[in-house]
Amino acid sequence: MRHAMRLMGRQRLCELATSNGGRVAGAVSALSLELEGADWGEPADALDAFPKAELSGCRLRVPLHDGYLVILALNCVAGIVLVEFAGQVSGSA
Repeated sequence: MRHAMRLMGRQRLCELATSNGGRVAGAVSALSLELEGADWGEPADALDAFPKAELSGCRLRVPLHDGYLVILALNCVAGIVLVEFAGQVSGSA
């Protein structure tokens, strides 16, 4: 059964979009729209929307250009996508 997802931690995406001179603002905007329209029954469903992403358990690592990354925690049963990290890859370790 699929569930419409609710996006939590949106402020991290907003900060990323404005903190780097707008270099990834377009990618962040597109990612936000995709997440707001997500309808996933299980974490693996997210890979259909983000084929370059890596899924590890319920964590989805979505690479953006210029070395930026967004890490999402997916709880499909509760219908929640939580933005855990949004920034340069070196800051996610």
